[in-house]
Amino acid sequence: MPGPPVVASGDGARIRDVDGNEYLDYLLALGPLIHGHRHPEITSRVRRAIEDIGTMFALPYELEAEAARKIVDAVPSVDLVRFGNSGTEVVLHATRLARAYTGRTVVVRFEGQYHGWADQLEWSHHPDLAAAGPRERPRAVPGSPGIPEVIGQTLAVLPWNDQAAVERLLAERGREIAAILTEPIMGNTGVIPPQPGYLKFLREITAANGIVLIFDEVITGFRVALGGAQALYGVTPDLTTMAKALGGGFPWLLSAESAKSWTRCRTGRCSTLAPITRTLLPSPPRAHRSTCWPDRAHTSDSSTCLIA
Repeated sequence: MPGPPVVASGDGARIRDVDGNEYLDYLLALGPLIHGHRHPEITSRVRRAIEDIGTMFALPYELEAEAARKIVDAVPSVDLVRFGNSGTEVVLHATRLARAYTGRTVVVRFEGQYHGWADQLEWSHHPDLAAAGPRERPRAVPGSPGIPEVIGQTLAVLPWNDQAAVERLLAERGREIAAILTEPIMGNTGVIPPQPGYLKFLREITAANGIVLIFDEVITGFRVALGGAQALYGVTPDLTTMAKALGGGFPWLLSAESAKSWTRCRTGRCSTLAPITRTLLPSPPRAHRSTCWPDRAHTSDSSTCLIA
């Protein structure tokens, strides 16, 4: 079978393959290259960061804080920032934090959505219909061989955009549920927006039941609006994960929490991420990349916190 073109170089919105063919690049690395290939300002700043600062410290540095402040200013639900290296990683961070905070185990996810490749997350993305079960009560189906079936016991799968299904599950198992994890716009099964009022419904029912609401804005963040889908729809989650456009082609990601709701985590009572954060801080080249994009954009007031 013919394979994909082997890329020789990219510039702006175009790539060239090793045979000399030129393409208009609609893929853009599956989302990160919102500014295109080799944007001159980004390239210049990354080069300068390597030459003037370094590559990795596993300690705080000023550029990290500068980048974090710009993100806090841009995203409505963000007060604090923690950085990571992949979208999968920061969603894992968010679900761990939600479980630590609530003392509960089950994470609700929606059929057809994608939250990374890890064993704990890669379930019911595009399940075999024969195994998926009834629409109203889907079964958790592992995304590939090699994922232990037992992990499915920590998940509950629901159909997207179905308020009645959420209400039914919470009535039956609400005290087991740590978090509802959702893309605010489903981006991995076509592009399916939320029904009018659906995100507000999720915000209200999770708050009423002591459940953490997590928005996976790896795709929508800084893309559908500067402040992500939460700014577009006016609904603020407890935790947010972002990637792709944030890093602009560099492995730099984040997740987020509400400062008011997470005081005890910030004082160390559920700081389950603490042992790994110092080695996963953004390198100066990645932080330098993200200090340049908000300079040209309008920002909004903020009220929550990012972890990445």
